[in-house]
Amino acid sequence: MNRPVVFNALWILSEKDASARYLTFNAGKNLLAGGNDTGKSRVLKHLVWALGCEPARRATGDFDSNVVASVDVSIGNRALTFVRQNRRRAAFDDLGLLLFATESASAWAQFFAETFDFPLKLQRHEEGKFDFAGPSYALLPFYVDQDNGWGTKWATFTDLTQFANWQTSVFNSFTGLKPAAYVRSQLQRDEAAHRLKIAKAESKLQDSSYQRVVAMLPSETTAIDETQFAHELRALSEQAQTLREEQDKVRTGLVALAQERQQRIGELNLALASERELVEDQAFLAGYKDDAPLVCPTCSHVHTTTFYARQALAQDTQDIHEVVIRLQADSEKLRAKELAMQSDLDSVAARLRTLNDSLNVNREGRSVADVVVAKSLSTLKQAYDQTRHDLAAEIDTLAARKQELNDELAALTDKGREKRIKEFFSEKLVSIADQLDINKAEISSKVKLSSRSPSASGSNAPRAVLAMHLTLLSSHHEFGEGPTFPLIVDTPQQSGQDPKSLGRMLSAILGDTTNGQTMVATESIPEGWQPPPGCKVLNFEDKRRLLQEDQFRDGVHALSYMVTTMREAILTAGSRNEEDTEGTVAPPDEIDEEDED
Repeated sequence: MNRPVVFNALWILSEKDASARYLTFNAGKNLLAGGNDTGKSRVLKHLVWALGCEPARRATGDFDSNVVASVDVSIGNRALTFVRQNRRRAAFDDLGLLLFATESASAWAQFFAETFDFPLKLQRHEEGKFDFAGPSYALLPFYVDQDNGWGTKWATFTDLTQFANWQTSVFNSFTGLKPAAYVRSQLQRDEAAHRLKIAKAESKLQDSSYQRVVAMLPSETTAIDETQFAHELRALSEQAQTLREEQDKVRTGLVALAQERQQRIGELNLALASERELVEDQAFLAGYKDDAPLVCPTCSHVHTTTFYARQALAQDTQDIHEVVIRLQADSEKLRAKELAMQSDLDSVAARLRTLNDSLNVNREGRSVADVVVAKSLSTLKQAYDQTRHDLAAEIDTLAARKQELNDELAALTDKGREKRIKEFFSEKLVSIADQLDINKAEISSKVKLSSRSPSASGSNAPRAVLAMHLTLLSSHHEFGEGPTFPLIVDTPQQSGQDPKSLGRMLSAILGDTTNGQTMVATESIPEGWQPPPGCKVLNFEDKRRLLQEDQFRDGVHALSYMVTTMREAILTAGSRNEEDTEGTVAPPDEIDEEDED
């Protein structure tokens, strides 16, 4: 089913420049006419940008890159309004109620898929990761951009590099070469195949790891009473713990004792020095008679020696000698205690060694440690067997699912239908090429449906690009599924098209070849060429004056509620969710010095 999508109206508003522009469109044919720099391309870029696409050079020159754009869209009988500002995107229903708002490109792609019935998923560059294609891939066949749309590669939008090998899936689905059911089953098959590959790799890695561990462990040949063995191990553990605690206690006491003995030695050395000085003083005084004058060798004062002074000095000498004897005795006692505690420490260490040796006592030719290691092998094997069983079941399930999907794909493959579509495509391409007066030598006899354009050159090249797009749209209308967006062609007068060729291009775009809404922007209208009946002509005359100050107030009135609602919804959601960082977020707008068109 091809549901038609129609652009009804567009607002572009710049708060920085206090200007805005409002445009309405015909549901059928629309011709945007005006010279260079009048804003035609800007209008077309913002139509698709508001839906979430990323057209090249949307905000070039001095154009405000922070503009707000809103587009009123009809999807079948359903009316919606899409609003965008920078990375913020939102959708509202016909009553103005918010349907969805986000800054995440991947979240918007999912909403877009549900809203426009475009559920195509593509594989990212990381193998096994699939995501919704999003708006740029949905509108790609419908949009020929002035900047990147007329070249030999699909480069209309700047975010077309986020998926790998996307052309085949996109255009097979678009043209109906592969029905939507086939594309969905193919995606599921690819996902199942990737998961199967991962599961097999994990199983292989687990097998090799298990074998390496088993090779390092002794084989389990020793038969023991596991209950008795566990009891012995607990007893050994308790003994080891007791010995370690005793060892710590002895070490602590030994350190304290050593510190005390060092203190006593210091006191003894001080007392011995004092004793030596007193003895020397006594010997010095012995050379002088009582009441004889004495010049002190220390302070140089004259003193008088007396009997009582000699007596006091002798008493001091005796007292300090007794202190020396006591300190020597204390030091010797502390040394004896220290030796005893060192002996206790050695004894504990010896018992610990004995305990450790008991672990190496052979049982049936094997040490206890080897027995413990060997017994762990059975536990390892049990865990390995269980994991291997679970992985084998997963592998079987995935293999069966992959085969089931392959059978579905085979059943959905209709070679006759594919042949008819390819024949229709080739015939239509030739027919449109004739209409556009393209030299047949410039059209390859075998053109792939996913090709950018036939291998044409010179002034034939732009007409060949247009012929390719029109042929894709005809195939989509005849055989394809999914939404039919408006055909947008920006500035067909590429590569110096003469007036007659330009007229043919305009007639092909706005004629009966296309289905649904059409929009074409042209800098000139060939003399004698007339737009078809019912075509709405929008004239653009003022250079660099697309946005107008006199429409700003109306624009603010029309957009302020939706913009505020969008911002508040995203801010509220942002406090609950992390920002999307998968690489699908739209790239920043390119800023350069090119003129506005």
